[in-house]
Formats: sequence, C-alpha cells, structure tokens
Amino acid sequence: MNFKNFERKISKLKPDILGLTIYTTTFSSVLETVKRIRNSLPKTLIIGGGPHASISPKECSEILNIDIVVIGEGEITFTDLIKSLKNGQNLAKVNNIAFKKW
Repeated sequence: MNFKNFERKISKLKPDILGLTIYTTTFSSVLETVKRIRNSLPKTLIIGGGPHASISPKECSEILNIDIVVIGEGEITFTDLIKSLKNGQNLAKVNNIAFKKW
C-alpha cells in the first residue's frame, strides 16, 4: 500500500490509538507514516514498538514523534498500557514503556 492510500484509509478509520512496528530498515518509512498520521489525525495516540524501538526508544519518541514506545516484548506491556490509558491511570506505573509528558 502506498502512503497516499494508507493516509486515505486511516483517515476513514479515525482510530484513537495506532500501533506501529519499527525496524531499523523501515525507520524512514515509519517517519513518513507518522507524519501523515499527524497531518490527518493529530489527536491519534501513536504507540511504537519492535526491535528499533526497543534499542532506541528516545530516538523513536523524538525523531519519529511517537507518543509512547514499548520496549521489549510488547504483548503484555501493550495490554497493560491500553488498560492504563482506558482507566486514566499514571503511565509511569506501566513497565517497559517510554513516553512524552503531555
């Protein structure tokens, strides 16, 4: 799927939260993807995970402009994160994440 089609599809879905997997080899594509999401849906919470996010969470947060980075295996962490967001809990209590202070 090209970026234009992706942007059109995601704009129709209007997700509250969007998760992205980040590999070092796809970093530039993720950068473009995030730019398009921010352009179309500025209030969507973007969560990144994957190998590159785990080794460089600060880079992913700052350069990619991702809101929350999941570090390491994400299955349990992502579930805990979503529960905390839904319940309005302090994200600092969620293990294995890095995030921007809003």
